Amino acid sequence: AVTDRGAPWRQTGAGYEGRSFGETVRISENADPRWGPQGWEQDGWANRVSTQPGEAVFGGAAPYRRLALASGAWAAALAGLAAGCRPYLRREQAA
Repeated sequence: AVTDRGAPWRQTGAGYEGRSFGETVRISENADPRWGPQGWEQDGWANRVSTQPGEAVFGGAAPYRRLALASGAWAAALAGLAAGCRPYLRREQAA
């Protein structure tokens, strides 16, 4: 991520932060309108957002986040069911 005047921004988690040199910062990651918090525009294959807040963050998609949590809960439930049935199956095989 580099501003209009060439000042680099450092990566922080799912975003970038830095000083507001220039009006926009170019984020060299695949173009996606979830970059913000304000003034997103596509710059070829990259992103361009306003430098005013001093940070650029990538907003996750809420439906995908809920789907990931539901998938994790389902996997945990299946693992618990498998662990719970194991002693029962051992007793059946011993008889």
